[in-house]
Amino acid sequence: MPLEDWSCPPAYLVPRTFAPVYCPSPTGITPLVYVAQTRQSTILKLLLQYGILEREKSPFNIISRILFYPSRMRVMTDHELKDIHEDAKTCLQLCVSVLSFIPVSDIEKQVSFGRPPIISNWQDFIPPTRDKEPCELLHLCRISIRSQLFKKHMLPNGIFSLPIPVILQHYLNLDM
Repeated sequence: MPLEDWSCPPAYLVPRTFAPVYCPSPTGITPLVYVAQTRQSTILKLLLQYGILEREKSPFNIISRILFYPSRMRVMTDHELKDIHEDAKTCLQLCVSVLSFIPVSDIEKQVSFGRPPIISNWQDFIPPTRDKEPCELLHLCRISIRSQLFKKHMLPNGIFSLPIPVILQHYLNLDM
């Protein structure tokens, strides 16, 4: 049968785009929560670029999962442990670049209850203004622009159509 006779094109000819779907499981584990607790930094970055963190009911929960969720329960070599620490640092930096407020006192409370964070120097990754109101103007501008693009379903592709310098486009797209 010739291609032009088909009433419906084959699936491989239909162009598809990636659009993450927000659908928490009955247990409340969202894709973002799972990726954060397993510290998959490349996937987390992709989800954050598409604005998934803005759909979370409690975005601070993501940072808590990165810092306090236990590592895999098996014997790890020093190299694997180092990779987990590096991925956790990258994940924390990504979340900090999207959130306008991070309750540092809540993290300190968890530490005071005896829960050791994966990253011992976690304070170094959270800007000092992020637990106060207001945070830095540059960051507020990023959040505001991303919020408007998100509402119009233009994240992240709409960033690159903005008439701004490329370096600012990369800043908006969470490219560090």
